[in-house]
Amino acid sequence: MEVRTKAKAQLSNELARLVRRNERLEKSTARLKQAVQDLRRAEEAKKAIPEALPDLMFRFNREGVFLDYSSPNANDLILLPKNFLGRKAVDVLPAGLAHLIMDRIEKVSQTGHLQVFEYQVSQEGQTQNWEGRLAKCGENQFLAVCRNISEQKKAEKIRYSIYKISEAAHSTRNLDELFRSIHGTIEELMPAKNFYIALYDHESGILSFPYFIDEYDEAPAPRKLSKGLTEYVLRTGEPLLVSPEVFEELEKKGEVKSIGPPSIDWLGIPLKKEDKTIGVLVVQSYTVGTRFGEEDRNILKFVSSQVAMAIERKRAEEALRSLSLTDDLTGLYNRRGFMTLAKQQWKLAKRLNSRILLLFADIDDLKRINDTLGHQEGDLALIETATLFKEAFRESDLIARVGGDEFVVLTMGAPEEDVDVITARLQTNLDARNARGDLSFPLEISTGVACYDPESPLSIDELLSLADALMYKQKRHKYGR
Repeated sequence: MEVRTKAKAQLSNELARLVRRNERLEKSTARLKQAVQDLRRAEEAKKAIPEALPDLMFRFNREGVFLDYSSPNANDLILLPKNFLGRKAVDVLPAGLAHLIMDRIEKVSQTGHLQVFEYQVSQEGQTQNWEGRLAKCGENQFLAVCRNISEQKKAEKIRYSIYKISEAAHSTRNLDELFRSIHGTIEELMPAKNFYIALYDHESGILSFPYFIDEYDEAPAPRKLSKGLTEYVLRTGEPLLVSPEVFEELEKKGEVKSIGPPSIDWLGIPLKKEDKTIGVLVVQSYTVGTRFGEEDRNILKFVSSQVAMAIERKRAEEALRSLSLTDDLTGLYNRRGFMTLAKQQWKLAKRLNSRILLLFADIDDLKRINDTLGHQEGDLALIETATLFKEAFRESDLIARVGGDEFVVLTMGAPEEDVDVITARLQTNLDARNARGDLSFPLEISTGVACYDPESPLSIDELLSLADALMYKQKRHKYGR
């Protein structure tokens, strides 16, 4: 009995031990299963990382051999990485890019530091910009993570172009300089060899072409609206990309007519001030090798608002400058305009060690004309004198009416011996004007000429005083006073 009881107790203990062991085994198995699941999830996550990232990854060895790669967007690549595996960078990449990669591998090997670099790849007219990051990832192995930054670069370029156009609105001296600056900026964004800006005056109904660069055509004369492509954009107020097929379709509908040489592609963008279209910006191509697409259309549309603002600002500046610096009656510079520009010319002459001739003129007996014939005839005498000066002097010379009957002319670079030539030419023109006999008064002018000599320079005010004194000396001699 005692033996049986003892055996039963032993059996019970053994069963309990087996149960505990089984429980431990089950827990161990569960932990093992969990570990396997965790490992599997980790492997899946590791595999998913490169697939989820928009990056191209390469693994190289020290000799620049491609070991493997990961690319979720291989269809967007110019250079296909599947063709690189097992081959050296110097054998499959453009020379410049291969040299760049080998140089960065060398630097990582020496410093252990991450190397960041940018590069371009081009093929069949397509160019992509990339940023690369290269680091060591094991013994004699290196990982390069490359991201396509073409869109980022393009956006930066457009932002910079808008900034340049805005700056040009402030820095250029006139509309023509502004147009040239805009053209240069557009050429940095797309092919723009053939480029023009057309402006529309809503009051007069006239379309003008103040800036027109074209390899086959001359600038059109200002015109009333017709059925050209430029007018079509003005009417619709919408961008227009025209291929030969699109033009043919518009022509059949009676929307447009052919004006000028036919182009392969014509791209016009309306220039708008608020809701009013003030003009059109146009690029066009005559060769099949240069085609425009929706991307070009979007770029020009994006910068067009800045172009319109720059043009309006410059036009307002020129109108204000014209009002404040010119004489209403004659259209010449007034005293303020003359002094502003003459001081700039004086500084230039001083810097270039050049001469200046300054002529001071006075209409003889203008008071008598006003008193006896009336101020209308006096105004005519002023207008006729201004016309004489415009005909006798160069367009680059500064001509101004600085007082009631006083005129000045500043000419750059003329030697002192040209004084007699200048005054003789003016007198010849004056005699010819009087000989026509259609004036109710003889037009007479007295003049004095002062010369700026770099060896003994005088200020503009001093030149004016000297020329004025010489003019009165001639007047006194003329009339025996």
